[in-house]
Amino acid sequence: MEPTLRPADPEAPTAACPAGHIAAPAGLWQGRPMEVVYDPSRHDVAFVREAPADKRLAGQLRSCGYQRVAGDGASELWVRDRAVAATAALERAGRSSVSRAGLGIA
Repeated sequence: MEPTLRPADPEAPTAACPAGHIAAPAGLWQGRPMEVVYDPSRHDVAFVREAPADKRLAGQLRSCGYQRVAGDGASELWVRDRAVAATAALERAGRSSVSRAGLGIA
């Protein structure tokens, strides 16, 4: 499962998540409290607040393997799959024989 935003439920702060995933506060999105659900052993999440039009920052995040997955005009959610980022870095270094299956991303 890819990281996803969902409405935060103040009545059930530990709402069910898929096995191995956690829910973390994501702040207000379009005025509603949200949380991000992700696998912390595989994904990194980053939030950009009040500067989503900063193309330089977006370029830096992309160069580190992050992808923009959500935005509401004032905030953006960026996600990096560590295994995919590692494979890409190795391929850029000329080691294209890396086994994607060996990294769990077949």
